[in-house]
Amino acid sequence: MHSKMKQTTAYDVILVLGAQVRPEGVPSEALRRRLALAHARYLECPVPIICCGAQGTNEPMPEGDFMCAWLAEKGVPGDMLLSENKSFDTIENIKYAKVMMDAHGLTRALVVTSDYHVPRALAICRRYGIPAVGAGSESVRSYWLKNHLREMLAWGKFMIMRSGRGERQGRCPWTLLKGLRPLRIPAWGMYKRTPRCWYRDVCF
Repeated sequence: MHSKMKQTTAYDVILVLGAQVRPEGVPSEALRRRLALAHARYLECPVPIICCGAQGTNEPMPEGDFMCAWLAEKGVPGDMLLSENKSFDTIENIKYAKVMMDAHGLTRALVVTSDYHVPRALAICRRYGIPAVGAGSESVRSYWLKNHLREMLAWGKFMIMRSGRGERQGRCPWTLLKGLRPLRIPAWGMYKRTPRCWYRDVCF
């Protein structure tokens, strides 16, 4: 794997953050755009790619596995693809990818995700000690409001995690708010990959 890397670049691995895989086994438009951008960046600089994402509700397979298969069909060699298929949110994406990076001697990441998502992804990378740069795919215009509302709430989650309170509790930090019960909100929950509770649904 390392023999194929260009060490002169600002990164030695590409992290692709997951999005929905549709039940019929095709990528959502957001995921397709992320994958297309990751593939283009790989062609510019052939470094290993870590594809991040677990299998959620109504998804036929883990997002990480699906993305690796998609990129393999585009000609990326199998030994340049790594699937991280345990993570259910952005914090877990980065946390688990860091373990894989350490195991393969990789130190500097290009994080590929949707444009609105890049700043928080890079902030999480800094928290886990990963030098990183971002590449944002154009977000789907019809989902602009939903995406930015979710991202605003996700920033709140990250700020609580950064304080250490959420990690010490070992659970979703929104449950630290006394009296908050996990309520399902179908209009939002339908977009999330795991039916846990609404505060996980909106903290993607």
